[in-house]
Amino acid sequence: MALRADYQWNHNQVHVFMGTMGRSRDQRDETNGVLARNVEFSQLVIDYERKVRESSDSLHAAEELSRKLTMEEARVKEMRKQEEYLKQVKGV
Repeated sequence: MALRADYQWNHNQVHVFMGTMGRSRDQRDETNGVLARNVEFSQLVIDYERKVRESSDSLHAAEELSRKLTMEEARVKEMRKQEEYLKQVKGV
């Protein structure tokens, strides 16, 4: 009878151990899945930051070009005023 009880106890322990191993495997698989999603998400964030940086650089370049064109427009207007003034002075 004692031998049967020992066998039953050992048999139960094997089942407990196997269940624990299965849960450990499941947790490892879940952890690996979370890590894989984290890597994907990190890559998306990096790509988004790059696009934002590129857009920002493009915006700064456009603002600089706009500033230069505005200055050039002001110079052209001033030159036209001077030309008109000279025409009026010579015409008098």
